[in-house]
Amino acid sequence: NAQETPEEDADNTIRELMKEWNTIGHVPFKEKDKLYKQYHAIIDKLFDKLNLSASQKKLSNFKSNIGKEGNIYREREKLVRAYENMKNEIQTYENNLGFLTSSSKKGSNLVTEMNRKVEKLKAIKKSMLGKMFPKEGASVPEIRFKGFTDDWEQRKFSDIATRESSVCTSASDTPSVEYEDVVAEEGRLNKDIRSKEVVKTGITFDGSQVLYGKLRPYLHNWLNPDFKGIAVGDWWVLKPVNMDKNFLYRLIQTQQFDNIANQSSGSKMPRSDWNLISSSEFMVPLSKEEQSKIGAYFDQLDHLITLHQRL
Repeated sequence: NAQETPEEDADNTIRELMKEWNTIGHVPFKEKDKLYKQYHAIIDKLFDKLNLSASQKKLSNFKSNIGKEGNIYREREKLVRAYENMKNEIQTYENNLGFLTSSSKKGSNLVTEMNRKVEKLKAIKKSMLGKMFPKEGASVPEIRFKGFTDDWEQRKFSDIATRESSVCTSASDTPSVEYEDVVAEEGRLNKDIRSKEVVKTGITFDGSQVLYGKLRPYLHNWLNPDFKGIAVGDWWVLKPVNMDKNFLYRLIQTQQFDNIANQSSGSKMPRSDWNLISSSEFMVPLSKEEQSKIGAYFDQLDHLITLHQRL
């Protein structure tokens, strides 16, 4: 891609390989831990070589590309239209999935078309995360829902979310969630975690919190559970404070949060620094309704993206 730097191209290639890894499926149980450690050791080395500079360069390129007011306006209008189209596409795809299978000719064409849509929607989602949250130094985002005009306010992260610390063991009605159970960057489970037979110990959650993977934060492990369970391993279980849960879930996916989370300690096993995150300030809307609408918008995007998994 002529518009990408070598670092950015390498970053994209690594993430494509990570996605492919997540689709491989189960391996012999005795080999699971060994392969998992080898995989992450390789990923760590690759990201160390990149020095995590790709995301910062992308941000600089974005700022230079939209330096003119006219460009911002045109891009805003284009993305707003895309949002309206997506709402209609969700219903269309759900209707089609009820009648078609991947083994039929029409079903096969639908799968191909959906895969193209998914890649496009992922790109739009990433762009919208940067536009529905204020840029550095701004008090409002570039794109807002109608009816909201008040400035957003700056809040320390510790004022909008707290870390849960209550520990318990997993059970049939409180399954364990581990890193390997979650598809990176997509925030969805890759297996039926209730079928696990091994009892694990971790931090409890009741469905009112969001999970953020603090180990190797560049892997983008996060989950928005609607069930009770146990977070096993290096998870932050974040409880929103006077904040819409779904909005908080999207805030931790923004570039600003990602940049801070990746200012981590440790080279072989980098972890996000809670003291740094909790003291950092983020712009948030005071209106719970606006928070809810933003969260619901990205929920719709995620819903559309995952529809192809049903075929």
